[in-house]
Amino acid sequence: MSASVENRLILLRRFAAYCTFAFVLGLAATLSAEVEAARAIDLPTEQGRELSSESELILRLQTMLKKMDHYFGPVDGQMNNDLGKAIRAYQKQLGKKIDGLVSEELANHMDTQSRVGTMLRRLEQIRKTDIAAARQALSERAETQEFLKAQKIDEVADPTRDASPCFRDPKAKCLLEEAMESAKAIHKRELRDWAFGEILVAQAKTGFIEQAIKTVSKIGDARLIIVALRDIARAQAKAGRIDEAWQAARVIPSAFQRLEAFAAIADIQLKNKDHDGAHETAAQIVLLSAKLKNPLQQVTLLAQMAVVLAKIGDTGGAEEALTQAQVLARTKDFENQLSSMERGAALRHVASAFAEIGQPLRALSLIKEVSGAYDKTAVLMSAATAQAAAGDTKAALNTARRIKNERYSSVVMGRIAVALSAKGQKLKAAVTIRRALSKAVDIELSYARSYAIGQLALSLIDIGVQDKSANIEKAVETALEIENDRLRAYALWSVAAARPKKASSKKQNKQRCWRSKPRTPLAVLSVKFGC
Repeated sequence: MSASVENRLILLRRFAAYCTFAFVLGLAATLSAEVEAARAIDLPTEQGRELSSESELILRLQTMLKKMDHYFGPVDGQMNNDLGKAIRAYQKQLGKKIDGLVSEELANHMDTQSRVGTMLRRLEQIRKTDIAAARQALSERAETQEFLKAQKIDEVADPTRDASPCFRDPKAKCLLEEAMESAKAIHKRELRDWAFGEILVAQAKTGFIEQAIKTVSKIGDARLIIVALRDIARAQAKAGRIDEAWQAARVIPSAFQRLEAFAAIADIQLKNKDHDGAHETAAQIVLLSAKLKNPLQQVTLLAQMAVVLAKIGDTGGAEEALTQAQVLARTKDFENQLSSMERGAALRHVASAFAEIGQPLRALSLIKEVSGAYDKTAVLMSAATAQAAAGDTKAALNTARRIKNERYSSVVMGRIAVALSAKGQKLKAAVTIRRALSKAVDIELSYARSYAIGQLALSLIDIGVQDKSANIEKAVETALEIENDRLRAYALWSVAAARPKKASSKKQNKQRCWRSKPRTPLAVLSVKFGC
């Protein structure tokens, strides 16, 4: 079975979670701003006289209910029958206790509902505008016009289909076919579009390019069609088909997604030690990124290409790209055009790039400018990993201790253990990952605990692959302790991909034996293999 297909098909990506997180943060920031703006508005007075606090409250309710088309009476701060009926209608609509009474709690609830409604309407308008722009971009290129015609988004799954033969003898082709049938059964169009996007990446990575192109035609959202084209190019690059990746990338109508695909090609050229090709691609991306209108996108690409340039030995080009990215993230135009959160994300990209090219101290020097707990944590994790890779274990562990979130601090300790193992310090690696696992099992939230243990299982895989040790098998035991089904499946498939294809019967017998024993994550590290 193809390991690439296994890894792509088992888990949902974190796209939905990330979008939800970003939406909530953005919504909170907007609501906060609107609350301050609302406070600054002077309430009108009746015939020039000041209103009492009760009259002001009634006036607020009248104003908001009128905007909601619940109230059609006078906005004068005076209670009347029409207002009582409007309040009762509002309460009934939301399933609240129906009493028709005026209260501060009711007014505050209306405030929030009104602003949330306004925000959702704005987001919907932005969504429609973005889709229209994506459709326009696709229609302007002959190669992409066909994706807008006769989209097969109304297909339904065959309820009589028997998937058991494929699962008994799984092959890449039949797994992808079953995935397609499953995607057709998804009711919500936006989720179905996303599922098709996941499937076409697997199709492209396994060489089924024609099928991947057909899958693109099933996607209804024009924005996701552009993303799908980028992902096909990326997948082909990761599969080593550089020429095909170039051809696929060139037809992407969105400049940023096109450059993202080129960036994937540069990474693969670097991995394949095609330094001349990687240098040429990276230099072209740096040059073309200046034409992007979104400064965050510019910074993201500059930071990525700085890493590529540094790894092929062009330290001057890398330094120039990172300096350019850093200056751009600090400009007044960036601050005016984007939010402080986006500026923090931009500086996080720069800091992470410094860490990746072996300059963790420069990465840490930016931490004060990075806003948001997530971005700060990402910088600390990158810096700690870089310090460990450089052999400075003490500094790496000190940086890891600065991470307040237990989930991520345990994960980065696992990465430190991998770096220690790579340098031959096996005992220190074992002690470090034991501490990380001890920290992970004490995490209260179930998903966070599963995530941390899953990442530590991946670290055990990396350590096992380095020296072909029993850590691969320890990774299995650790993975089996993951409570979340999806994360457990991902960890187990990762083990399967890392193992030699032909395991000895003795090892297979051991696996059966382990499953019959009581397990705890900490016991994994001291388990004696065998029955």
